[in-house]
Amino acid sequence: MPWLLRWVRYEKAGWQRRLTFRASRLGVEFTPGQRAADRAACAWNALHILGPQASPAIPELFRMMADPKSPFIALDATMALGEIGPEALPALLAVLTNKQAAVRGQAVTSIGAMRGLGTNASLAVPVLLGCLRDRDEDLAASAASSLGRLATEPGRVVPTLAGSLQHPAPYVRRKAAAALGKFSQGARAAVPSLIEALKDSDSSVRDEATNSLLKIAPEALEKSDRR
Repeated sequence: MPWLLRWVRYEKAGWQRRLTFRASRLGVEFTPGQRAADRAACAWNALHILGPQASPAIPELFRMMADPKSPFIALDATMALGEIGPEALPALLAVLTNKQAAVRGQAVTSIGAMRGLGTNASLAVPVLLGCLRDRDEDLAASAASSLGRLATEPGRVVPTLAGSLQHPAPYVRRKAAAALGKFSQGARAAVPSLIEALKDSDSSVRDEATNSLLKIAPEALEKSDRR
């Protein structure tokens, strides 16, 4: 594990990237530092494969994730923490409380894709709901998707997702509509909002609202079609 964490810390310097780019403009393949970069990629892949067995690396991965000076490493660390599973959840939730962190979107995605969360998913709900209300549209959309994947605590989550069907950004509205469908019968409280979303100006939102209604209350969709 120490060697893997040492290898993943490699990041090409700016001069190396610039030199590679200028060489390519001349039709020359020149990639200084590529061997170390390939080793770093293999080390990241090994951490992903280890999954929960890589839990001893959580403290160091958290430090990498929170380092604003190495954005590419921070992103990779965030994804690796997601592969570790529930033991890494507190680290991912912690970075979401830092509004300056550039990896918040990936942290939200990693939480939604995390396997084996079980009852621990409830710990993520308040933080994800906060992200859903964030001014950052991409973060809000990612939060909607992750809440749908977790599909837990419908009493708290469904009303907020239904409210997001009024979001100014079509992308967020579409993700909210799709997320509601993941709750199936647990999202019946959102049926009136989804019926209203069938009139949305964006066709992708209307499509997702239709798909979700088919899962939640197909009879309500049939009634709306007859009107």
